[in-house]
Amino acid sequence: MAQDLNAYHSIDAEAELTSMLSEYISLEIDLEILDMLKSNALTVDYWSASIGEEYNAASNTWSAGNNSLAYQKNTWFQTLGVKLNKVSNKIHQLTLRGGANFIVTSPEVASIFETATAGFAPAPSETFTSSLGIQYVGTVNNRWRLYKDPLFQSNQILMGYKGDSYLDSGYFYCPYVPLTQTPVVLDPESFCPRKGILTRYGKKLLREGAKFYARMSIANFII
Repeated sequence: MAQDLNAYHSIDAEAELTSMLSEYISLEIDLEILDMLKSNALTVDYWSASIGEEYNAASNTWSAGNNSLAYQKNTWFQTLGVKLNKVSNKIHQLTLRGGANFIVTSPEVASIFETATAGFAPAPSETFTSSLGIQYVGTVNNRWRLYKDPLFQSNQILMGYKGDSYLDSGYFYCPYVPLTQTPVVLDPESFCPRKGILTRYGKKLLREGAKFYARMSIANFII
C-alpha cells in the first residue's frame, strides 16, 4: 500500500499515518484536561431549554415558572446569556482576577450561541483548521471565546478564566517529553513498517484552581 501510494500519488504513507497519530494523541490530551476541569469546577449552575422552566437548588428539582407565557423560544434562549453572566461574575468574585473569558461546549449547545445569540461574532475563516477535536468558532458578546468540542457532553458548558500570566491560571499542563517517534521497525515476515509515538507530561489542578472554572448543566435540551 505504501509503495503504491508513493508510486501513483507521491504520498508518503508513513508521514501521513504519523501525523494522524500525533493528532489523536493531542486530542486525547485535550479531552483529559477538559474532563478534569469539568469534574473539579467549583461553580455549578443550571439552565433549562424548556421555556420558563427554573431550577430549585433546595429541592434539586425543575419547576415551570410563572413567566413561561412571556417568552418565545428564541427570546427564552437569550436568558442563557443571563446565566453565563452570573457564572462569569461568580468566577471573578472567587478569584479576584477576572470573569470567565472562554467557553467550551458541544456542537449542540454551540448552535444556540451561533444562531440565537445576537452578540455572537464568528471567527475569521482563516482561523479554521482541519485538526481533530476542539475548534475555536468565535466570540460571544465580545467577552467569551467559544470553543466547540465534538466529543463534549451534549448538555454541558464549561466556563473558565485564563489570564496572561501564569499566576492567572488554575490548571497547568507541563509536557517534559514532547511527541517523540520511535525508529521504524520492519516486520520480518510482511515487511510492514511499525512505529510508535509517545509523550510524557505532568498536570496539576492547583489548590485554588477550581475557582477558575465553572460548569453549567442544561436540562431538556432538544434542538
